[in-house]
Amino acid sequence: MRRPLVALFVPSLAGGGAERNMARLASGLAGLGYEAELVVASAEGPHRAEVAPATIVDLRARRVASALPGLVRYLRRRHPAALISSHEHGNMVAVIARRLAGTRVPVIATLRSTLSEQARLAPGWRDRLLLPGMGRVLYPSAEVIIALSHGAAVDAEAWLGLAPGTVRVIANPVIDASFHERAAARIDHPLLASGRPLILAAGRLTPEKDYPTLLEAFARLRRTGSEAFLVIIGEGRERAALEHQAKALGIGGDVALPGHVPNPAAWMARARVFALSSRYEGLPTVLIEAVAAGASVVATDCRSGPREILDGGRLGHLVPVGDAAGFAHALEKALREPAPVATPADLARYTAEEVLASWVSVLGEVGVPAP
Repeated sequence: MRRPLVALFVPSLAGGGAERNMARLASGLAGLGYEAELVVASAEGPHRAEVAPATIVDLRARRVASALPGLVRYLRRRHPAALISSHEHGNMVAVIARRLAGTRVPVIATLRSTLSEQARLAPGWRDRLLLPGMGRVLYPSAEVIIALSHGAAVDAEAWLGLAPGTVRVIANPVIDASFHERAAARIDHPLLASGRPLILAAGRLTPEKDYPTLLEAFARLRRTGSEAFLVIIGEGRERAALEHQAKALGIGGDVALPGHVPNPAAWMARARVFALSSRYEGLPTVLIEAVAAGASVVATDCRSGPREILDGGRLGHLVPVGDAAGFAHALEKALREPAPVATPADLARYTAEEVLASWVSVLGEVGVPAP
């Protein structure tokens, strides 16, 4: 008897948390006995190593929109029992592809962030104009819409004009059996050998992460006499601008941007403070990992995610978005104070076991039998 085939459609396997978590979800479903295929517009990216090569279907498209014909052909050829899609453009392409393929495969659309903020702060005018209208037409066609946090779910319902309770909430499968082993892994970096306290940030080098505010806050902190240094792991189009800003602020020698790293948990376990300066989020995986690794945390109180993860500030400091002075003050406090200790109950909803159980339930609701 054929195992139930679940297809997961993502734009790429690049270095973001959303891609990493879809790769983890594919591996987790495969471990439960489903036949899971990661259907990728372009299979380039460092997270390719986290998935068995046989489970990757590369549509070889340059952009998500241009992957539409390939996804239509895939649905007609493979007839998956369910199609899980990710990212806003990916969700809309999945709904259109299902319609063009003439299949009845249920679409489960997952939201990686806060829709209203993404549309408002989108860098291109096309996204600012088209995302709201197309989203309100296409998203209701999905059998299930899943957000990563309660805040993102409420925002999506209001933005899409859906009834309260329509959007389900399932967190990312962040804490798995190997997490603490990965956190204990050895890493080498010249700054780590200095014995100075590490402030760590992680995520794509893109405008929504607002690293300019973090650099300004760190420069203020250094002017108080702090010996801390800052490492921002991740890659993106803002690298040159951030390097220039760090040099202009006089902190270039105390800031490192090592790019994508395969094991961020090991860095988090060695960080005195983890800093998240985002303008908006869905449910930042890196913040969950930092709390689980035992780092102190300073995060913006953005829509949505940090307030839920940090339990209203019990597990870390919350700072207004864009407030460099407030962020610097919170960093100073976090460096002085012991890190709050997260209990197993604080982290339960982010464990692979609980997340996968929720996904099995959703797949059953749309008619996919358990293996």
